[in-house]
Amino acid sequence: MRTTAMFVFCVLLAACSGGGSTTAVPGPQSMQTLADMQANATATKTYTIPAGKCAIPYCSNAPLLYQGKQVNTIGYTDGVTYFVNTNTAGTVTVGKRVFYDFTGTFTNTGTTTIGGLTYFVWTLAGKFSTGMDKFKEVFDVRGHSGRGGGNTIINAGGTIVTPQVTPAPTPPPPSPTPVPTATDS
Repeated sequence: MRTTAMFVFCVLLAACSGGGSTTAVPGPQSMQTLADMQANATATKTYTIPAGKCAIPYCSNAPLLYQGKQVNTIGYTDGVTYFVNTNTAGTVTVGKRVFYDFTGTFTNTGTTTIGGLTYFVWTLAGKFSTGMDKFKEVFDVRGHSGRGGGNTIINAGGTIVTPQVTPAPTPPPPSPTPVPTATDS
């Protein structure tokens, strides 16, 4: 009797402690959570830069809007000096955060008609924050710079597309230190 009671007690103890060889299988609820986490990892936000706030080679403290409300300011420099399809490099500033790795292109992407006049559409597009944030600003241009013709430039506005979480900017790389040579005295 005592042996039987001890046996039953050991079986119950083993059952309560989960000491079996079965493996836990996630239920449908945990799989949904994993899918949500994966979806959130790739979710993005689109911010807008209002029209008329930026110039082609630079922008300073333009409003950065999310769903129509200002959430920050945006600025950039890009090295563009001529109306020619070209690669660009510079900085993007969001609020007080400066990203030194802005690279992209300045390209003629077509034409548009405004008030019966034809304008060339020039698009400044690129990436920053190690390629995680995408930037695009559009300008409508009539005429040309130089050659006595002048031009009319209308800033049509732009967008910043970013993941839900943007990493902190990295500082620019340090300048190399000159190494003295044998001829330096």
